[in-house]
Amino acid sequence: MLKRHQNDCNEYNATLNAVPHVQSTPPMSAWHRVVNLPVFSKLGRARKRKRPGTPRSPPPGVSDDDMSLDPPFSTATDDQTMDDLFRTTERQPAVLPEQEMEVQTPDEPPLRSRRPNRGKLPARYADMLPLGTAAPSDTDDLEPDDGLRPPLSSAARRIRKTLRSARNALGLSRLYVDRPCAVPNEFAPLSDGTHPLVNGAAQTGSMSPPSLEEAIAPYPNFSSFLFNDWFWRRRQKSREDRRDLQRNVLHHPDFKSDDLRGVNFDSIDRKIASDGVSHSSLGHGWRSSTVHLRVPHGLKRKKSSRQRVIDPELCIYDIHGILNRSIPKLIEEVFSKPSAANFHYTPYELVWKRPDSDNAALEENVYFEVFNSPAFIEEHEALQSLPPEPGCDLPRAVAAFMGMSDAGHLTDTGGASIHPFNGMFGNQPKAERIKPSNRAVYPIAYFRSLPINDLRDFISDMPGGKARKKDHPIFTHLRRELMHEVLGLVFDDEFWYAYDHGIVVNCADGVRRRLYPRLFVYIADYPEKCNAATIRDQGDFPCPGDLTPDNMLDQMGTAPARSLVRDSPRIDTPARRKSVRNAQKLIHNKGYAVNSKKVDALLKAESYTPTQNALSDRHERYNVFSMFLPDPLHEIGGGTWLATLRHLIRILQSLPDGDARIIELNKRFRDVSPFGRDSVRQLSDHITDLTQMRIHEYETILKDAGPCFEALFPDADFDAFVQTLLFTFAFWHSSAKLAMHTDSSLRRMDQCTQDLGNMMRYFQITSAERYPTLETEAEAAKRVRQAQARGKTVSGARKPKFFNLATYKFHSMDHYVPGITRIGTTDNYTTAICEASLQEPNDDYQRTSKRDFEIQVIGNAIRKQVHFDMRTKLARLGVSLKAVVAKKDKQRDPNSFTGEPTLRYHIAKRDGARETFRDLRSLHALDPAFRDFSEKLRHHCLARLAGLPSTNAQLPSKEYSLVKFDRDSIWPHSRIAFNYTTYDVRRAQDPVGTTTKKRDIMILSPEHGDSGPPYYYARVLGVFHVKVRHPTLSRKYERMDVLHVRWFRTDPTFEAGWAARRLDCIEFLPSSNSCAFGFVDPARVVRGVHLIPAFAHGRTSTLLRSPVASVAGRPQDGDWRYYYVARFADCDMMMRYTDLGIGHHGARPNHIDPKPINMREPDPFPEITHSTAAEDDDEWEDEIEIIQEPVLETIQEEEVEE
Repeated sequence: MLKRHQNDCNEYNATLNAVPHVQSTPPMSAWHRVVNLPVFSKLGRARKRKRPGTPRSPPPGVSDDDMSLDPPFSTATDDQTMDDLFRTTERQPAVLPEQEMEVQTPDEPPLRSRRPNRGKLPARYADMLPLGTAAPSDTDDLEPDDGLRPPLSSAARRIRKTLRSARNALGLSRLYVDRPCAVPNEFAPLSDGTHPLVNGAAQTGSMSPPSLEEAIAPYPNFSSFLFNDWFWRRRQKSREDRRDLQRNVLHHPDFKSDDLRGVNFDSIDRKIASDGVSHSSLGHGWRSSTVHLRVPHGLKRKKSSRQRVIDPELCIYDIHGILNRSIPKLIEEVFSKPSAANFHYTPYELVWKRPDSDNAALEENVYFEVFNSPAFIEEHEALQSLPPEPGCDLPRAVAAFMGMSDAGHLTDTGGASIHPFNGMFGNQPKAERIKPSNRAVYPIAYFRSLPINDLRDFISDMPGGKARKKDHPIFTHLRRELMHEVLGLVFDDEFWYAYDHGIVVNCADGVRRRLYPRLFVYIADYPEKCNAATIRDQGDFPCPGDLTPDNMLDQMGTAPARSLVRDSPRIDTPARRKSVRNAQKLIHNKGYAVNSKKVDALLKAESYTPTQNALSDRHERYNVFSMFLPDPLHEIGGGTWLATLRHLIRILQSLPDGDARIIELNKRFRDVSPFGRDSVRQLSDHITDLTQMRIHEYETILKDAGPCFEALFPDADFDAFVQTLLFTFAFWHSSAKLAMHTDSSLRRMDQCTQDLGNMMRYFQITSAERYPTLETEAEAAKRVRQAQARGKTVSGARKPKFFNLATYKFHSMDHYVPGITRIGTTDNYTTAICEASLQEPNDDYQRTSKRDFEIQVIGNAIRKQVHFDMRTKLARLGVSLKAVVAKKDKQRDPNSFTGEPTLRYHIAKRDGARETFRDLRSLHALDPAFRDFSEKLRHHCLARLAGLPSTNAQLPSKEYSLVKFDRDSIWPHSRIAFNYTTYDVRRAQDPVGTTTKKRDIMILSPEHGDSGPPYYYARVLGVFHVKVRHPTLSRKYERMDVLHVRWFRTDPTFEAGWAARRLDCIEFLPSSNSCAFGFVDPARVVRGVHLIPAFAHGRTSTLLRSPVASVAGRPQDGDWRYYYVARFADCDMMMRYTDLGIGHHGARPNHIDPKPINMREPDPFPEITHSTAAEDDDEWEDEIEIIQEPVLETIQEEEVEE
């Protein structure tokens, strides 16, 4: 009765909802055992290791079979303990992965008479589910500073009192500057199921929903909306679209074909776009404008000749039809839409305190979103300190504008291209903002290509004009001028008025606010950054963020270089703006060339250009150079790492047998299996060509590089150093891409940045001394092509090529930690968002007439946006756009989870075909994987039925005979998907299939202390379920899901981990060991794992002594002798080997590394402050031709339901 009353009691439910928590279920043994682990603060020195060639031997006195796992159904006598079975003369490399604890039992242990675990949730539910922190209630007190918080930013220090929310089960809480009007969740809802992307349309605000007719206007009925919405979703139709049309449109219960009669869809499209196809009037804030370029005339006025000053009007070149949009109107539109229900207006600091720490432990700042960054807090404080608008008492909030631009080709052949300037808002959670289907990136303007041929004619026709070549500096200058003329149209007087006085908006959460636009970042690649910052590309001071000279670029990580980054930022001073104006007077009034000595004398000292920045001179508080942040996509994946990879390939090619080594390297990368949904993808056949590759392929190469390059260099010391370098680079790259940082992880990354800088300089010097390198064949061919394009003839012979570190991209690595600390993690402002946003105009271009296509692209984009808003309104009304069809006809959404994301795993529910134990024995008689299959399975199932923490626990022999299987059969499955909570408090899924290459899993190690591995690893040979019963424990048949696995063990002779800077090395247990094969409860699997063969150690046939290869998974040429555990396969995997994963609470191992590394050891690579290697100025600073794959929605690649 009490429970029934609580369910109906509003006061009771409101009290529960006010308490923030993390949904969790009863813990299961070691899964939720959490200990206080040492903080990872510094990478240690690398350990010397054996060179490959001879198999590693076990410790003295231990045979190969002694280093083994005993079977879970051990044949020990009832009075023999498990310790007797595991006792050896040396420490074991591993223990039975399912052994949680040793159970001392009498000869006849009493079994429970009732079914165990009654009243508990099944083990597969025992997982920490991510729910966000909650808002402080009205009864919360303002918490004073208790002295237990770390030092905060200058903005946060000015806050005398903070409003704290309750700490949730993960240890997260919010510290608010002001009491918020509304608090949306910063984490993705589980109902959406995708990771890390979440559909914001499912969230609703407090505004009253519209009626159905208002939601779909101007459509006359729901059927016409369904039909046209399907048409506009995608241009290229597929079989999936055809199924969608059939099931969700034609078979929708509310669809009536008669309603389509007489509907003029062309007229509706025009109404939706609000005259978007007209040149004179554009809807949704769009407008067509003209820019006026001032072309330098080059006529100097001489006193002797008294030459007449040229008429300025004759030097104006007009470019018409520049399409742009009003940002204030865009803010008013975006913030009032229902899809903005999750926008944040009141900033807060997200802080973390380890749930298992004592009360005296310090909290750590968490760097996650833009709206909880110090930059946002600072802007909010500055805004609140301003006097309010006369007669206005509305709450004031910051609209965090984030601009971006990138050019893209629209066709594979031809010159059609598009160059949009887009914008998004940092108030929106990034899980929504980076998802393309949420349409959170808004086109604002379209840059035009400079009409070179027309301008050449125009310049020739000017008084005293001369013919100019296409590569003349005047055209470089005019390109910058055109870009800032267009930006001036966007950031116009209306924008700056809103900047100072705000815009009144009825926000989606039902609160009427005055919003003030603020500029936070400008996302672009390096050439685009130079144009936007009006600095010289590769000038004497090439960094858009600081004044580091080019001769200090290679000193990244050293104290002098860091002091320049910290103490010499670029600032938009009045002196700089005056110098630019004076330079323009010299060019346009006195006829000096744009690259003349007079102009250079004013601007070259700090590498500025004679272009007035559209964002400068408009507001004295605003520093335009603070907008430019580093980008891991182009500057690391396609920059520093690509240069390092190229030089490693050059070194291999310089060896006498270089061709054979290159062939071996290509083969190794081909043999690396893919992992996850898209974490590690299959590489091309010839990666060493490095041509026509996508950015993600370069990043995949970095993740797999260590094992693939191992032992390819003849010099053992240099080979060991390369392994250390690749490990450190992969760790730094994973840290740079983390979606959630803490103070500890940033300190670790900062130290790694210094280490990596020293290693890169050491690599530059040692490689130049030991290996004279030449261009690769691809580089030589590219150099010849570029020379021919300039009308020059050069030799095609390969020239000497050196590794160059004096580049902006290498220098920018010092900007990551400060940038993350100031404005949030890099996934907030990566250029991957730009690349993804280019896919939309590319798709819209295909629906145009290919003439004057920009205005048609805008019209198509408006229609798609309006339809998205209509779908959002319908969701608020509870109208489903998915038809209700029979269960057998349902098609799983490829962008969603397989199954229920709250469960530990998903496996097909129906039985399907079964296999009897007799059939298995006859089919796999010679297969060691099926030796004693039914007996092992019986012991495994009995332990689970009895609710014992370990399937190794010894029970009376007669109890095993009482376990009965339904029809003595198993029901096999081909797929299983494991769900887990990531370090950044998201839900993710790893698919594992017995017929795919993704078959490896990791399980928490039950070992305690500082010895032993943190995880056990196994290869899944089979997925099945059985129906089992026991006369006492389960009188009815109970379904039990089981994994049939082949166990790995850790190689104890190999120094691995953070201190050694080496990946963990594992090997299969030999088949002679009775525990080589076994069974695992799927609920105990942490997640899938990426294993890379240790190619340098070759294959062996001794581990699986059997005449058949069968299901044990061994290739015909034998097993790989060793495997490396790829801890850098993705960011979540890397964080599982630290104790800093916030979302990993409850799924952490007992220890992380066999040796704590918070004490720094002497660095084996001395700090090198000056490079002695020859410089190669054109190393890789040239624009690299890269095919960037768009950021796609999460795609399920394998079907799990059978």
